Amino acid sequence: IFGFGAGIAQYYLKFFQIGVYILSLLLEKEGSYQMPKILIVEDDQTISKLIAASLSISGYESIPCFDGEEAIHTIKNDPHIDLILLDIMLPKMDGFQVMESIRPLGIPVIFLTAMGDVSERVKGLKSGAEDYIVKPFEPLELLARIEIVLRRFHRDRKSLEF
Repeated sequence: IFGFGAGIAQYYLKFFQIGVYILSLLLEKEGSYQMPKILIVEDDQTISKLIAASLSISGYESIPCFDGEEAIHTIKNDPHIDLILLDIMLPKMDGFQVMESIRPLGIPVIFLTAMGDVSERVKGLKSGAEDYIVKPFEPLELLARIEIVLRRFHRDRKSLEF
């Protein structure tokens, strides 16, 4: 889905916004649910918004960042980030540089990038990432992989239901 044009992206974004609103009303009633917080580091704002919408409708909180330096600043100032979705081709600092800088913090990272070469995937995984997803990707697969990584790090507070 994330390989299509902006027109379809806007349609899905509206659809997800309605779902997010309904979900927020349901969660407000429950009161005690704490949503896992996911940092989205993606310079393409349309893709970032679509990922955020998918995460929100699935019960995750998200924070967008649009370059590597902003990501480092956000990570160092928010101790409650449970997972980072990290693009590689970013302004100011690339994803590999960001990964090198944050690795000691122990926050799980999933690379989410258009760089699909085997050598790039291996480099990403060897740099410490938990997973590596090549764009375009299916939102449902992304959500499943997020759930698996959060469970592995005992940061899961929910389970994805189909």
